[in-house]
Amino acid sequence: MMFLFPFAIIKINRRYIILSDVQCNYIMGIGEQILHAEISVIPIGTNSGTSMSKEISSAFDAIRKIKDVKTVLTAMGTQIETNDFGNILKAIEVTHQSIRSAGAKRIITTIRIDERLDRSVSLEKKVESVMEKL
Repeated sequence: MMFLFPFAIIKINRRYIILSDVQCNYIMGIGEQILHAEISVIPIGTNSGTSMSKEISSAFDAIRKIKDVKTVLTAMGTQIETNDFGNILKAIEVTHQSIRSAGAKRIITTIRIDERLDRSVSLEKKVESVMEKL
């Protein structure tokens, strides 16, 4: 399927996101590639002092409830694996919602997306490949 324009603009929570035509295909369910994303958040202005575990646990719990998303919690962020680009956007959205609900006054988010188009490789296989070389 080809789009008239090579991108689409969607609105999530009063914010606009520009997506490529490939990303639009994933949202529409076209293609079976595995997508990986890492979401790292810093909640600011909470009553927890320098600790972030309360807000992070709330965000992680919200992400792992998304259907067809595999989650891995790390010390520096949450990795997700899905075959639907829309699930990545949903994970970002529920992360912010949960941290706002926990009382944060500001949220700084870093998102990395790995979209490999030549083949699908799971998070576990990527780690195994590195470990085999040690």
